[in-house]
This record gives sequence, C-alpha cells and structure tokens, in this order.
Amino acid sequence: MARAVSAAIAVLGVLLAATVRATVLDTVSAANSRVVCHYADIIAGYPNVCDAYLRDASNQPWGTEHDACQLFFTWCGTVDKNSPGPLRNATFLGNGHYRIVFHPTTAGWNSLGASIGGNAVSVSPSMMLVHPATISGYHSTSTCHKTMGITKCNVKHRDAFGNVVSACASYSTESSLQPLATCQVMS
Repeated sequence: MARAVSAAIAVLGVLLAATVRATVLDTVSAANSRVVCHYADIIAGYPNVCDAYLRDASNQPWGTEHDACQLFFTWCGTVDKNSPGPLRNATFLGNGHYRIVFHPTTAGWNSLGASIGGNAVSVSPSMMLVHPATISGYHSTSTCHKTMGITKCNVKHRDAFGNVVSACASYSTESSLQPLATCQVMS
C-alpha cells in the first residue's frame, strides 16, 4: 500500500514554510502479481500482447511508469534456441497494470517467463505455439544431386525468420520424363 510521507525543511535552523510530500511504495510481491498473455497460438513475427498486473504484499496495485524497467522477461524456444526473443519494453497503463508487446520468431513450442526483483511471476499461458510465417522465396532452399542416372531434389520452404514451413523431395531418372516439379509436400 502506498504511504504519503511529509517532511519540513529547515535551513540554518530556520524552518521553511514549504512541505515536501513523497509517496513510498511497499515492495512488489511476485506471489500476488501475474502476467496474462492474449495468445497461446500465434504466427512468427506477429505481435503477442501480455498484461502484467503487479501487486504488493497487501494485494494492492503496485508501481508507477518508472517501475516498468524492473520487469524482466525471458523468451525461450524449445528447439535448441535458448536465447531471449525480441521483447519490447513494458508500458505502464496505471493501477499496477503494465502491457508488454513482443514478436516471437522461433517456430515451435516456446516458453515465456517473467520476474520482478529476481522473483518469478506467474505467467498464463507459459507455453505458446508459434507457427511459421508465410513462405519466403529468399530464405527457401532447393538442392539437386544426380547420382547414377537418378536426380534427387530437396526443397525446403522457409519463412523470413528461417523456420521451415514445408519440405519436399522429388526423384527423376533419365528414362522417365517425369518433371521434378511434381513434388509431394510434407509438413
């Protein structure tokens, strides 16, 4: 709970008429605070919005616009990519409410964690499924190899973040006139 503190100022023993008022906040309680994310199933590169509701030990709203920097978020991909994702700064909306917007780019199941003052804050949902974005011709690959009269081509369609959208393989022999373009797509 916030408390107002008054102090009278004296200079060389002379009491000044001014009074300074300051607000002192109790310590934030990670146990009483929570983070709620809007989407558990999103597309890579699209924004996900999470709202943090911070409370003190008395379960009263905690924080000001200057306290947003104390929120810490980690974004970890489950596919050998344990580096923080591109998280945006928290925006103070008032009454202990902060909004966080981030754009996940790692496809697959990913986890989001939050902490304040080094203490973990409950996040719901904590696991999110990120789907690849649309196919990017620039990031997609196609390789062909010819061995003993058989041509094999492998195609990997990737999105702008390098996530595999689909993959396919095609085979052709010199005696068959099948075009390599008849590729069966496997997701």
